[in-house]
This record gives sequence, C-alpha cells and structure tokens, in this order.
Amino acid sequence: DLRSVYGASETGSVAVAGIDLLETKPGAAGHVLPGVEVEIVDAQGTPVPLGTAGRIRIRSNRVASDYLGAKAERGETLADGWFQSNDLGRIDADGLLMVDGRLDDMMNLCGHKV
Repeated sequence: DLRSVYGASETGSVAVAGIDLLETKPGAAGHVLPGVEVEIVDAQGTPVPLGTAGRIRIRSNRVASDYLGAKAERGETLADGWFQSNDLGRIDADGLLMVDGRLDDMMNLCGHKV
C-alpha cells in the first residue's frame, strides 16, 4: 500500500494520493487532507476558479507562523495564516490537487536548496 504525501516543512502533510491515482493522473498530489485549506491564486493573490492553474497556497492549524532569523522571507511565504508555496498547480472539480511545476527553479529537499 504505497502513498505519496504532498506538503512542506512549513505546512506538514497537505494531500495524499495512492499509487492507483498516481498511475492514472500524472501530476496528482492527491486529495487535500481534512483540516487543510488549499487555494490556487493568480499573481495578485486572488483565488482562481477550479481547474485554473496558479500558485498553491496552504492554510491549516499546522502552518508555521514565522521563520526563525529570516524575517525578510516572511512576507513572501507566510502571510495572513497562509503559506505561499512556489509550486504551481490546480484543483479539479473532485478536489484533486494537481502540481504542474514551480515559479522558480529552487527546491528545498530536507533543508538542502537544489
């Protein structure tokens, strides 16, 4: 029973997908977990309609409230209880979160910037 978990250090787990879903829907991150809100927003931070691609932002009671020693970054990624990821994606009518790419070329893998 294999599962893929989508999330970030700042958010914890956000969405989960089983292997059957990953095989049939390339780019699927999974269905958003209970208690987690995910919005897809445009460049101005305005939510977009279902199925429309944009920047993924996440809110829950597990989202970090601040960064230790990195206040300059806070305004870009942590605002009003939302974590603004640099992931691009969309949510379909069934609530499936799809990840389509990144706003930048930087990925943080276990604290290593790649």
